[in-house]
Amino acid sequence: MEQLASNTPPQHTPGPWMEYGESGDWWIAGGNPDIPEEHYVICDSLDIKEADVALICAAPELLATLQEAHKDVCSLHCPSVWETGQEQPHTKRCIAIRELLKKAGVE
Repeated sequence: MEQLASNTPPQHTPGPWMEYGESGDWWIAGGNPDIPEEHYVICDSLDIKEADVALICAAPELLATLQEAHKDVCSLHCPSVWETGQEQPHTKRCIAIRELLKKAGVE
């Protein structure tokens, strides 16, 4: 059963990501706010919707949760070599999660 490596280091700015500013004039930063060298602006915009800001800020947690969900889905729903003696295809759900993780840059 092929799974994505859970120890793959993230290529994105570490979370949590936080929002700053107010309606229509947002910027989002991540990393450690107490250490300037480890606090990075992820994006800024004069024209961004509040709902988009919330989604962007949730991205690191969504990614981590998706990685864990992939492990669960694959181990529960994909037939394994152990059961059949030969490699079996992954379920559509497992493949869809793997594709989303690849799209996010996580291999």
